[in-house]
Amino acid sequence: MYLELNSNIRNMFSYLNIENCEIIKLADYKNIHEKLAPIEVSKRDLEDRIKEILDTYGQKSVSLEFIEKEFGINTIKEFYELEKKKIIEEREVEELVLTRNNIMDNLIKNSTFSLDINNVAEYSLEIVEANLNEALCYGMELESYIREEMQMSEEEFFEISYEEGEEYIKTYLVVRLMQ
Repeated sequence: MYLELNSNIRNMFSYLNIENCEIIKLADYKNIHEKLAPIEVSKRDLEDRIKEILDTYGQKSVSLEFIEKEFGINTIKEFYELEKKKIIEEREVEELVLTRNNIMDNLIKNSTFSLDINNVAEYSLEIVEANLNEALCYGMELESYIREEMQMSEEEFFEISYEEGEEYIKTYLVVRLMQ
């Protein structure tokens, strides 16, 4: 779960100045159980991965000479096993992140919060500013960026930004409580 947050995230949360916001009732987390599904790699998945590698290196097929030179591997079988292992490791990380996010979403959804509107507005403004910076990178005004790139109205954009600010604070409160 979020208990083993890395130190960078903890440091990020430590500088926040969120006041007048609290958890009124935390969801019953004792009954939250998630089981990670076993990771399987199909023959097609492995073939796609090998094709991607070959395309990257401009190769038409896997050869012993190629894998020895580029990967320091002595057999084609070993190369395929290594790539299969990499796919499994990547999918395990994805599955873990997805599971953690689901648990956090569940905790937030089933908890009750008291949020200060000024704090929410402050963090919503940070989201707006991030999008403004993105717009400027594209040489656009924020209004044009919202309409053309994000394909939404300004009203929708500011509503979503406010909701993201709320989620940000709720996440912070839950993570802080669990530290």
